[in-house]
Amino acid sequence: MSRTNFERAVVAIQAEFVEMPGLRLTVHQVGRLCEIPGDVCQTAVGALVATGFLSEIRDGSYVWRGKPPVRVTPLDPLTWAVAPDA
Repeated sequence: MSRTNFERAVVAIQAEFVEMPGLRLTVHQVGRLCEIPGDVCQTAVGALVATGFLSEIRDGSYVWRGKPPVRVTPLDPLTWAVAPDA
């Protein structure tokens, strides 16, 4: 997965959830909506859950927690930096 694809996925996913409060989507649905490959989508959604931007609910779908968007930047293949989006 390229760094550019990951960063674009994070931005696209956040934009969809912010634009449509109350949106509930599975990882597969997020990927289809944002036109993101499955592996990139899974990683981006996981990062957004880890930052507290998204939350997984019992049925396996994800919802926005109402927090402002974040910027998730890879420092190396296993380390990510998270910062509020300016």
